[in-house]
Amino acid sequence: MEETYSIAEQQRVETALVQYYLRSDGPFGAGALRYIDASPRQVAAALGLDEEQDSVKVLGRACGGAVAMSRVLARGVAQLNTADDTPGFFRYLVMTCAIVATADQNDETQEFGENLAMAFGSPNLFANREALGKLWVRLQNWCNRQSEAGAPVRKMLLPPSAPGTGKHLGLTHAIAFPGWRDVLRLKALIDGSSRYSQINDPIAAAKALCARLKGDPRFSPALREACEEFERLYFAKASLLEFHRFWIALRHALETDRRPTSSKAAFPQLHLRFGSDIEEVDLQANAIDQKGALQEEKKLEGCPDEVLRQLPNWLEQSGLSITGTALRAAAGIGLIPFLEERFGLWVSTLSAPNIPTRSMLLLGKDKSHLARRWGAEAISIGENWTLAGPIPARDTSSVYQYLGDLASNVQTPFLPALRISGGFKTSNGYVGRVSVLPKVIEKGPGVLSFKSNSSGRVVPSLVKDELGFWRIESPFVLEGAYAIVLEEKILQDAEPLAVERALSFFPDAIEHTELPFIDNTRWSVTPETSKGELVALNTTIAFSPDDDLTVSAVDAATRFDDFLEALYAGGRSGWAEQDLISAMDEILGPSAPSPWDILRGLTEGDWLVETSNMKWRGRRWWLIAPSIVRITLADGRAALLLRGSAPTRVRRRFAETVSAAGCTISLRLGVGDYSPVSMLATGETLHAVVDELGWSVTDASTVRLPAAPRCWPDEMADESRHRRVGKWRWDRGTFDKRLVDKSDSVNIERYRRERRDREDLFVVSGRRNEMRFTTASRVVAISEAYRRMGVPYFRYVRNLLVRIPEDGYLVRSLASEAVVRAARNSGPLLVEGRWVYAYPADPYIVHNVRRVFGPSFVVAETTKTGTEELQLSPSSFGLLRHRKIFSANGRSMSLKRTGRR
Repeated sequence: MEETYSIAEQQRVETALVQYYLRSDGPFGAGALRYIDASPRQVAAALGLDEEQDSVKVLGRACGGAVAMSRVLARGVAQLNTADDTPGFFRYLVMTCAIVATADQNDETQEFGENLAMAFGSPNLFANREALGKLWVRLQNWCNRQSEAGAPVRKMLLPPSAPGTGKHLGLTHAIAFPGWRDVLRLKALIDGSSRYSQINDPIAAAKALCARLKGDPRFSPALREACEEFERLYFAKASLLEFHRFWIALRHALETDRRPTSSKAAFPQLHLRFGSDIEEVDLQANAIDQKGALQEEKKLEGCPDEVLRQLPNWLEQSGLSITGTALRAAAGIGLIPFLEERFGLWVSTLSAPNIPTRSMLLLGKDKSHLARRWGAEAISIGENWTLAGPIPARDTSSVYQYLGDLASNVQTPFLPALRISGGFKTSNGYVGRVSVLPKVIEKGPGVLSFKSNSSGRVVPSLVKDELGFWRIESPFVLEGAYAIVLEEKILQDAEPLAVERALSFFPDAIEHTELPFIDNTRWSVTPETSKGELVALNTTIAFSPDDDLTVSAVDAATRFDDFLEALYAGGRSGWAEQDLISAMDEILGPSAPSPWDILRGLTEGDWLVETSNMKWRGRRWWLIAPSIVRITLADGRAALLLRGSAPTRVRRRFAETVSAAGCTISLRLGVGDYSPVSMLATGETLHAVVDELGWSVTDASTVRLPAAPRCWPDEMADESRHRRVGKWRWDRGTFDKRLVDKSDSVNIERYRRERRDREDLFVVSGRRNEMRFTTASRVVAISEAYRRMGVPYFRYVRNLLVRIPEDGYLVRSLASEAVVRAARNSGPLLVEGRWVYAYPADPYIVHNVRRVFGPSFVVAETTKTGTEELQLSPSSFGLLRHRKIFSANGRSMSLKRTGRR
């Protein structure tokens, strides 16, 4: 009895074939379906088969055996529901194409019926093929109907029947391209020349083979016509040649001894990521798939010296030895050019850009003199490497010409013509908030369009930016399935080529089921104080009911809310600091406060924890799982305070659980618009909330610190092998790189290792006959300097501790106590036209801070009437009256961003 598959397995094969051949975002592009390459290797790639499996026999089993195949060829199949996502009979048509593609396996006749019988091991020659042509017409109707309805399915155009193939087999022979005779001849041509056998992309094929093949009478007219059209498209600078039928045929022949290139194939890229200045740079080696997407599991990141030292081994281990040949050669030469992809991110590109754009150069120290060739200065970013740029757009072509002279024998990887860059992935899609949408990168003369996979939905627009990339602009939050289409119709009489990339959007970040464990052998948290004594936090919050807002009173989402969603979505495995700074600047814009103030607020709000790498000078920020803190209000009521990373979905779940338990939920806005909201639950059945959520629960507590300097942690730090890179300016309240030699009574100096393999060190000296104090914590150094100097660090006014200098914060333990005690997050605040940093505070907090750092550390400012007063900007004052709460509208300002790190 012949072996067949179950109905479920037959449907699985049908679905796999549809996704491979008919989907508009599949490996054959989004152009109209005219031809099907059903060679054994292509069918095996479609079905995910091993090399040992006979793909034609697998197709035969999926068709239900010889009897079922005979019945379908003779009478067709029953009419199916038009809503089905597969036609239901596509596997039979692919089977007929596969028989045509393997006709060379029958040395005697190559007759279709005999070959089909051999595939099934049946004596039936399948003489009745009357329904075959009708099935092709039905497939065309199904594809076109699905495409017009917005489904990601290619339209289909039936070719004219090939002569001499029979009444019913004509369409199958015309659609099964390339023909087996052409494949045999192509293989013979390729095997006879090492020049042809090395072809690995469409451009190389057009350069090396078209002139030789298009006039060869041994090949069929169909193949020669395809070759000539392919060459004309190449000269017209088409970017989608990988989807042309000639390349598909040639690739078929080239893959005699290798499997077809799948969507899992990848090539390496280096990403330069910047922080607040050019010296704050990390390097990341990434594997990019054929659609331009990152393969996260293959990422290698670190300081430039470390990444480039590991690059050869990483290429081998990641299976990128071949596609990484060019990048390895450029690194060996000591010259790697980078092009800007978005703010703070530069990507290594070894092919000259198709539009003028500026570039950055990573130069070996023995090549640093080259920077002067393009009028730039090379800055040391490690022991062996320097960075030069940005190189103006007018000189970038000269950079690539020089690189080509050095590496003329290196073949660069073939880049996809359409890529999605940026954005913030969540689940299997992107966050659809308007300020965090991804960009589109395209090359070539094609036309971009945006389409929705749901009829009636308004489609966003695409707008080109100053770097030549396309922004997705939408007046509303995107939700659902969309697609980006790049179509080229550059020759009137040539086959149009198109590629499509499917995109799914979610209005909010999807909640992570779990967050990764932080490897404490690689990442450490820099302590800011000694452990101290842990004591319970008594009566916690004293506030007026007017300070509360109900859930329904929350304002519409702001850019900061969008940033929090992106922060959560992209933080599953932690955030490299450079990526985080770049994302913040891109989303929040130039009017936002210092990124370091925002990050500190998120750290003190338990959204993030900051860690330092143990081997190189790099920081990473990790999300904190949601938790609950039990607190006691001033009136004696019990309450639950939500802590941890709490994006919209987490807050919604907390609010719904509290409401379902019959309790009351309220919001506590932070000190400013760039502070996360806090959520507080009160009621008689809080235990039900705790049980239902299953989150970690702790009681409010604080750390009783000894007075400084005894509160500082013991650190083994020595700045002797570092160079001085900054000095504290007391008149500005921040570090200055100019290293003015003015001697103050108390000095803070910043030191950095040339090799970037350690964290920066801060040295405090002078005053009170105390020893030089060295620490890796910026916060500790500034706090100790102000304590020694005996000058105010904070103003206490209207229940806020407002930072006086432009830099520095409360140590974490005291900051956490202030935040939890008030159930209100700290953060940047716009005061008198400038950004400051503020903490919620009451007399108890002020007393505690003074007890640790001395009475002069906090100064209370009052007006002539004896009341404390804080001068807010007019915009902040208007918002204050509206919300009955301290807040600030920083988005109305046009201040320059500050980067103090």
